[in-house]
Amino acid sequence: MALNDYINDKPVIATQRLIIRPMNAGDVPALRKWLSDKSIYTYWGKGPSKDDRNPELMFEKQERPAKSFHLGMEEKQSGQIIGDLWVYLIENDRMASVAIRVSPACQNNGYGSEALGAIISFCFANTELQRLWAQVDVRNLPCQRIMEKCGFTKEGLIRQGKMVSSWCDYYIYGILKSDLSEAVSRISEMERLFDLLSSHPEATDETRQAARKLADYLDSGRWLADYQLDELGMLPKQLKRGVLSQDGLYDLLGESDIKELLREE
Repeated sequence: MALNDYINDKPVIATQRLIIRPMNAGDVPALRKWLSDKSIYTYWGKGPSKDDRNPELMFEKQERPAKSFHLGMEEKQSGQIIGDLWVYLIENDRMASVAIRVSPACQNNGYGSEALGAIISFCFANTELQRLWAQVDVRNLPCQRIMEKCGFTKEGLIRQGKMVSSWCDYYIYGILKSDLSEAVSRISEMERLFDLLSSHPEATDETRQAARKLADYLDSGRWLADYQLDELGMLPKQLKRGVLSQDGLYDLLGESDIKELLREE
């Protein structure tokens, strides 16, 4: 598949709690409940547009064919659109910007990271895109947490730059397709060391090094980052992931034989 395949037919992506899909006129009542709420524009870079204030206008004109996506986030339980997201500013079919917003009533429930993780996985698996990036106002701490949970790297700070039509300090966040590949390789290697120590805890140079690498992995924060990617469904289903079990690695490193290996290092 390629971006060209979605010029007219936009994707539909299902997650645990959401259906990410093109919106239609039937979504207007749900959109009207939150699109005009001024609070969602505090760090958006601009205020509500005419379409935001009158969502029925979105569907009065025929959408032009484009490689970019503007999709709604339907909550499965309610059947209502509770947010939307974009993949846009596509350059050479290689790089695109992403943006996401969630209804104030549905914020702080993990919907943002669930939707963003799904669109990242979709783009890297089904299009030529190699890089996704976003601008985030430095005051927008919840959005920063969403970006980092989804594997984005904070790449830089723009001081008093123009974000859409507002002048503010903002961060540039980016994620590469290769970042997810590196996570898979790292987990596979940690899984190999995990299995080695689980089956052969006796003291050897190999097991001492394995214990230290696993302890460093857990302490460095890499384990948590990989765990979060897995929780968001961003890693291959066939990946062996015992090392990512919440208690498995901690319990292994807490065993007396393994503690002894770490003391010998």
